[in-house]
Amino acid sequence: MGLELVELAMDIEDTFGFDIPNADAEVLETVGQTYDYICQRLKVVKGEQCVTMHTFHRLRAATVSEFGVERRTIKPTTPLKQILPTTKRADYRKISQRTGLRMPLLVARHTDWIAGGLLLLAAAGAFRVAWPVAEGFANRLALSIIAALTAAIVVAFLFRKNVWHPRRVWETSTVRQWVENTVALNRLAAPSTEWTDGRVWQVFKDLVVTDLGVKPEQVVRDARYVQDLGAG
Repeated sequence: MGLELVELAMDIEDTFGFDIPNADAEVLETVGQTYDYICQRLKVVKGEQCVTMHTFHRLRAATVSEFGVERRTIKPTTPLKQILPTTKRADYRKISQRTGLRMPLLVARHTDWIAGGLLLLAAAGAFRVAWPVAEGFANRLALSIIAALTAAIVVAFLFRKNVWHPRRVWETSTVRQWVENTVALNRLAAPSTEWTDGRVWQVFKDLVVTDLGVKPEQVVRDARYVQDLGAG
């Protein structure tokens, strides 16, 4: 398969939201065969799965563009630390800017731990000072309740920041978890309109014209990529 056809296959994947195995790509020799293949694949990619797959392709495309990661190495089971090494963590926000999606936290922020620890220490110090001078059962009960509420607020703060959330820990996260968390965080919904045969054909035809540099009238069902469209 020539470079132009590889680029076309990659654009089809990114546009329609599914992977094309090499074995399938090698037997797609005409425009019509590829069009029928796309229509067949789109029938099984609907609803929430469609949203997840679409998000996966958006994140993968952004990662490839920003960090130069080999595209084929980014799979749902790939550990995040394998494609976003330690030295790249500071650039994580670039993916958010490129995709327009809010990104879930992947590691605990040291500032969050420090702030939480200081609050707990301050609460413990205040409790220790106030307890000896508090008189009566009611005063000490009120003081205990205040201390417990303070500790609860600090813990809630840390959980809200995803400091202790197991799905946000970098070393145990995979691309699949990254995608699922991104979908949930952005409250992404399934597209309101599904692909129609006519829409698939028009979008696919535009891809062929752009990637192969041919005229629209040349893109017909029986057109062969190599012999008729001169794809290299």
